[in-house]
Amino acid sequence: MTVLQLVILVCMACAAFGVLGFGAWFMLNGSQLPASASQPIVNAPFISQTTPTPVPPTATATITSTPTETPYEASIPQGWKQYITDQYEIWLPDEFVVESPSDFNNSMVQGLKKVGQDDLSQQLQDNPPAYTLTFHKDTPGQYIETAIYLKQQSLQSSDFETYVDTRFSNLPVTFTFVERKDFPMYHAQGVRAMLQANFNTTSVGYVYYMVQDGDIAWEIGCNATLDSFYTILPTFDQIAETFRALQ
Repeated sequence: MTVLQLVILVCMACAAFGVLGFGAWFMLNGSQLPASASQPIVNAPFISQTTPTPVPPTATATITSTPTETPYEASIPQGWKQYITDQYEIWLPDEFVVESPSDFNNSMVQGLKKVGQDDLSQQLQDNPPAYTLTFHKDTPGQYIETAIYLKQQSLQSSDFETYVDTRFSNLPVTFTFVERKDFPMYHAQGVRAMLQANFNTTSVGYVYYMVQDGDIAWEIGCNATLDSFYTILPTFDQIAETFRALQ
C-alpha cells in the first residue's frame, strides 16, 4: 500500500470518529429541553399553616339612664274633674256625678231589690259602708247603676296583705272571684281584684283597687252591668291611676 493510500485511510477514520462523537454529544445534551419548554407551573394560592389569632370584639359601653319619674299631671286625661281634700286626690270624667254616701247606698239597696237580692239589700241597708266619696253614672234602664266609691280602712289590727287576703274571703254565693293582680297606683304599688255577680237575669262586674298609705288602706270600688263592664274597665283603671294619698 502506498503512502498516499495510508493518508486517505487515516482521514476517513478521523471523519468517522468525528461524526460518532458529535452524535453522542447531541444525544447527551441536545435531548434535555430548556426550562421554558417544561410543564407549566401552577401558582397555587398561599395557604398559611398557622391558626389565625381571633380578634376580640370591641366592647361597647352600655349606658343606663336613670328612670325619670312621670309627673302626676301626666296621668290625668284631658277634661276630667279634680276631687281633692287634705287626705287624697282623684280625677273622674264628666259623666260621673257626685252624690251623697246615703243616696249612693240607697241606690244600691234599691237596685239589689229589683234583681231579687233581698238578703243582700237588707244587709247593705242595716250596715251601710262608711264611704268617703261616691259617684254614679246615669244608666237608664239598668237596675244596677254604674257607680264608683272611695273609702278607707284602718290597718291597725292587720297588715295590708292580710287586709287584701280577707277582703273577699267570704263572698255570697252569687259572687265569683275572677282575678287578683298587682296594680301600679301613682304613689305606691296597689292591688286590683275583679269579681262577677249573677243576679237572676242581671250580671254585674265589680273591680276593686286597694293601696296602702301608712296604717290606712284606701279602696276604690267600681261596678257596671256585665254587658258594659269590660268596655268601661279601662276608664276605671285610669280613674284609679289618678288617685294619690296626700297625708
